[in-house]
Amino acid sequence: MAQPAVRLPRPGMGYEELEEGRDPARSPLRRLGIGLAVLVVGVVLTGQVMFVVGAFQSGGMANGGGASPPLPTSGTLTHRLNVILAEVLGSSDRGVARFRILHVQSVPGSNVKSISLTWAINNDLSGGTIGNGAQMDVYAILRGIYSTYLPITQVHMDGTYPLPGSDGRARERVGMRLSMDRRVATMIGKVGWDSLDAQSVWPLVHREFVDPNLQPQTSE
Repeated sequence: MAQPAVRLPRPGMGYEELEEGRDPARSPLRRLGIGLAVLVVGVVLTGQVMFVVGAFQSGGMANGGGASPPLPTSGTLTHRLNVILAEVLGSSDRGVARFRILHVQSVPGSNVKSISLTWAINNDLSGGTIGNGAQMDVYAILRGIYSTYLPITQVHMDGTYPLPGSDGRARERVGMRLSMDRRVATMIGKVGWDSLDAQSVWPLVHREFVDPNLQPQTSE
């Protein structure tokens, strides 16, 4: 039985002349569509790569630049807190211990904890003053702890720095005594920690005591 003849296009054959028996993949319109689709995909992928590279270069995908610190999946609550604080605070630039967790206490009648910690304020002037650097520490600590949804209802913080006493000699002393409870942190979380900075969170922190030498300066 004879097979039907395959119709081959002639040079210069128009679209109307090639309605049957053609390979659709060879259609100029189809080739144009495929080319445009490949171009669009290439542009999108290029944009995504540029975004990721730019985010890493600017620190936006680092923990201090927007993302919450990774939460350890195992270990005690104290261990998890140590990991978080080491991540958000980094090391001391004064050769002293950067932080120490003092107490993790159960709240009667609940499954949540109240924690107390101390941290050494750095000689960091990137925020303008030592006090502004401490202000950024406070933001990092509170955000790091509360954004990881650990069972913590209150955070008490003592910030230490070499301060002069009554004898005029500078020693490592408590220069800030601060706290924040989960109720306030939850309000901040609803707005979004990324939407606020250290200066905007500072008024929401309960400040029992701040040494005048460490009082953060507001930006003009």
